Amino acid sequence: MKNKSSKKYLHISIKILIFGIFCVSLFNFNDADKLFFKKIAPVQSVVAAGDTGGLVPCGHGSNSDNRCTLCDLFVGIDRIIRWGRNILVAVALTALTVGGIMYIVSAGNQQMMETAKNLITQALTGVVIVLGAWLIINTVLWLAVTKDDMGVGAGNWWNFDCSGQASGGSSTDTSDTEGFYRATLEENGILVNHEACTSGQVSGCTNVGGLRDDTLQGVVDLANNSEAPVVITGGSEGGHASGTYSHANGYKVDIRTGFTVDNYITNNYQNIGVRSDGATVYKDGNNYYARENDHWDICYNCESPI
Repeated sequence: MKNKSSKKYLHISIKILIFGIFCVSLFNFNDADKLFFKKIAPVQSVVAAGDTGGLVPCGHGSNSDNRCTLCDLFVGIDRIIRWGRNILVAVALTALTVGGIMYIVSAGNQQMMETAKNLITQALTGVVIVLGAWLIINTVLWLAVTKDDMGVGAGNWWNFDCSGQASGGSSTDTSDTEGFYRATLEENGILVNHEACTSGQVSGCTNVGGLRDDTLQGVVDLANNSEAPVVITGGSEGGHASGTYSHANGYKVDIRTGFTVDNYITNNYQNIGVRSDGATVYKDGNNYYARENDHWDICYNCESPI
């Protein structure tokens, strides 16, 4: 009878302890963090300004620079997993402590010793399962977010943030124009496929700082009007064909092809035939959209489809 009563009190104590840990962990986050089930907004900016460090890294207050992004979705998932992991590890450590104390004070009582052993075994098994699951899920998340254009800063497999550029890292170009143009593009949901070029670099990088204002506005208008995911794959960096209406002079920009953006261009702009290189060209005023193999070669405010 005494043993049954002791086990009953032990179970009640453990439940109270678990509930207490849960409450303390919950109240460590502010009211804004309870917006986890808030709808994740369309991609608008990959800068998580105003991140409070809670479960939800965005959407706090009325700051338009703190809108939720695809990046924030991954970061939110990662934080929830970490939060749950910490809770379960704390519970397991508590169970180990209780089991150890029970074993020490059992004084040869076989039933209490068996209960203590089972408690310790289950706690250790739980720790292994939880940490193993966390390792697998975190690795899968890392493999997903390190793909191009996800907009997630993943410096290592256990840490994600939204402080990077759309290419997944900080720009190597420190010019004010490059940074300002990238921020403007990001605010309108437009990604850039690579970091800015370093001095002398012409491949594996993309510059937008040399684009003309008309070109920048043209891309923004295209993204907003088409409601399509727009990814810039070529800007004002070197390595493109020369000429007056060229990439180098800021008139031209390349964007990645895609079902939605392709349909918008082909259905809304005038097909004016084929360019000398075989690319089909669509015209919208003084703007020309040439459909190349894997991208649109666009020239804004140009006199001809060069």
